[in-house]
This record gives sequence, C-alpha cells and structure tokens, in this order.
Amino acid sequence: MPAKLARHLGLDDGPKWIYCDELNVFAWPGPDLRPAEHLSSRPLATDTCVIGALPVDWFETVKSEIAAARHDDRIRVTKRTR
Repeated sequence: MPAKLARHLGLDDGPKWIYCDELNVFAWPGPDLRPAEHLSSRPLATDTCVIGALPVDWFETVKSEIAAARHDDRIRVTKRTR
C-alpha cells in the first residue's frame, strides 16, 4: 500500500499490503467485524469497522488483481462467521 494512501486512511508508518488471492467470507454485519479505532487515527474510525474509502483508481487496481488471481485459480477463501 502506498504511504500516501496509508496516511489518508490514518494508518501508521509500518508496512501494509492487501492479499488479492486470499478472501474472507463472513456475515455483514457480524461477529467478525472489529472496531477500526485501533487501526486508524482518523476520528471517523471510532465506533465503526470502516476506516475509509479507497481512491477509485487504487480500488480498481485491487479488484483487477483479485480478478487475475481468480482467473489463474489462485484464490483461497476462508469462511470466518460460524
């Protein structure tokens, strides 16, 4: 994840990444969602699991990478809600 995007989301300076070949399946809303306030310094992250929206171009890149992983049969799905 680019440093500028991490700052936009209120994340710390440590390394970040999105695994585009690993997907979690869970109930929304459900017990698998955690408050985001421990992840982000953004005031909007308080009392919610949402940190913020990704910029459209970056989200499109992530979606494209997920589609490529699916096409190449590299997707691993983990069911989280029981």
